[in-house]
Amino acid sequence: MPAFPIFNQIAARRRRRITALEISALPEHRLADLGLSRLDLVDAARQRHTRV
Repeated sequence: MPAFPIFNQIAARRRRRITALEISALPEHRLADLGLSRLDLVDAARQRHTRV
């Protein structure tokens, strides 16, 4: 077990954020290759920010 699990949580959060930014920067045809659309990304972000 790591001595400082909070550091692992911070690193994991940063990796998720970077990945999300990289995906959102993809052009439409690349998103379509992944089975995503710009609307999917916007809806996911909106749901994340409106959770209580």
